[in-house]
Amino acid sequence: SARPFDLAAGPLVRFALVTAGDAGPVLHAVVHHLVFDGMSKDVLLAEILGAETTAGLPPNEPAEPTAEEASAAAEFWTGRWSDPAAPVLPGLPPSVRDTTAPAPGSAVPFTLDGPLHTRITDTVRSLGVTRFELLLALWHTLLFRYGDRAPVTALELSTRRPGSPDHIGLYVNELPLFSRPAPDRPFADFVRDVRAELRALYDHRTVPLGRAVRGGLTPRTALTPLSVSYRRRTGWEAREAPDAVVDWIGFTHAVRNLAHLQLVEGPDGVDGSLQYRTEAFAPGAPARIVNHFRTLLDAVLAAPDTRLADLPLLAGDELDRALYAGNGTPAARPADATVWAMFADRAAVDPSAVAVVAPDGAELSYAELHAAAEVFADRLAAEGIGSGDLVGIQVARSTSELTAVLGTLAAGAAYVPLDPGYPADRLAFVRADARLAALVVEGPVPDGLPDGLPVLSPERGTLPGRREALAPPRDRPTAPAAGDPAYVLYTSGSTGRPKGVEVPHSALANLLGALADRLTAGPGDRWLGLTSLSFDISTVELLLPLTTGARVVLVP
Repeated sequence: SARPFDLAAGPLVRFALVTAGDAGPVLHAVVHHLVFDGMSKDVLLAEILGAETTAGLPPNEPAEPTAEEASAAAEFWTGRWSDPAAPVLPGLPPSVRDTTAPAPGSAVPFTLDGPLHTRITDTVRSLGVTRFELLLALWHTLLFRYGDRAPVTALELSTRRPGSPDHIGLYVNELPLFSRPAPDRPFADFVRDVRAELRALYDHRTVPLGRAVRGGLTPRTALTPLSVSYRRRTGWEAREAPDAVVDWIGFTHAVRNLAHLQLVEGPDGVDGSLQYRTEAFAPGAPARIVNHFRTLLDAVLAAPDTRLADLPLLAGDELDRALYAGNGTPAARPADATVWAMFADRAAVDPSAVAVVAPDGAELSYAELHAAAEVFADRLAAEGIGSGDLVGIQVARSTSELTAVLGTLAAGAAYVPLDPGYPADRLAFVRADARLAALVVEGPVPDGLPDGLPVLSPERGTLPGRREALAPPRDRPTAPAAGDPAYVLYTSGSTGRPKGVEVPHSALANLLGALADRLTAGPGDRWLGLTSLSFDISTVELLLPLTTGARVVLVP
């Protein structure tokens, strides 16, 4: 079987009947893929077993694509086809090369049977898709979750015509399928997106990609670094030859690209095999990929309407290792610590110490800053702002900004940084997406704010077009809880829609405490406050000194 074929002279098939000892004879068949596809295995086995086939019917071979079909395929692939880069996969280094070249391979087999297969059947029926479409969409979801924003896999599509004779041969055309997942897209909708793209692809299944793409393709053994094949079998061998044992996942220990997902559907389940380039992956990584695939599948079957970004990848021991292994470091501060309490404690220790130096050189003591924050917290309370509420702070770097931050924390609310220097569209998006309970703004009030949104000046006063509540403050809790959010920071949006990340008091207090211990921070220190409040290092520049008795020197 290791002897290469002579592609010019042939033959491209070899048979050998081998007898060893007292065992019965074994027929070995070695066939080149150029003349043999997955369905050919069924035909060959049926012929050997004497089962009835339609191989003797007149030929009904697929015709060569017409000029019209080739033209339609060329139009279809215009703007669709591009040579994909190496995928992002666990255990695969970014430096991997020759991603569509052959290499020695290994495989991770798996089976989707029993109750799991029943759940798959019920789910595809409810979604109006096929098992193939569901598993293919699941594979693309996995690639997306690994970091591929536009997954692509080459598919081995059969070109056999319905009702055609059972002939041995290569009736396959490999074509790529591109998808565009989105984090907020429910899986149930995404699988229908994949179904629609597949249906469009099927219209051009007889036209090789090399004939449809302008300039053709560079020589390669696979179209893309990742590929998928899916075949349905009827289970005829169980009826015709119940004693026969058939391995429907044939693997030659060689791959044409980085990885190939082979799926064979039978009456009682789906046999699968992830076949991969052995030297390209770290040991154990392909098995992890299969486990992630199964974890995703279980989640999708339980709740198909789950957003792609919310589907879990890790389970069992791997999840425990990710969450807890090597994470036994004791907390730097008690579990109930909050940033406001840490600041208030320092203010009580030395109230006359300088807490902050303004850009103009003016100084505020700890007592003065604490009192100003308490007043601001009362103003928020008068507006009904308290635990769990989000307060936008759109104020330039100043003592007023710092007072608004501390006052928001004292009120039990969380602050949302809004750097006045940021683009107006970005600020408007964050204000709307965060669903603010109040806004602190310096200067003109932004347009488009929701009716009734309390808008406060950093200093007490009336803003044009807005009235600040004059009612006495409601009773404020003595301090926020450790589990309450301290601030919500929005991501840049460079990889998609910006997202708000909530940081609780406990996490921020522990970070500040750990840094204080590591740096031996104390009252004699001076810290520059020069980073935008919208960048999370600002929490260290502003709050670490104020929770260790040091002073903050604000930079204009």
